[in-house]
Amino acid sequence: MLNFKKYCELRLCQTNQKSKHQKRNQEDVKRRKDDRRFGTGSNKREIQKAKEEKL
Repeated sequence: MLNFKKYCELRLCQTNQKSKHQKRNQEDVKRRKDDRRFGTGSNKREIQKAKEEKL
């Protein structure tokens, strides 16, 4: 019985971790899509910064 309880806690912990990672990944994907759509990606920001430094 004790082993079963420990097993359940471990499984619950793992599924919580997994859902956290999935949520974070979804946020990253959404941010990347927005970056592509609005042209605000980190690469474009660096290009813009370089242009401003040249001026």
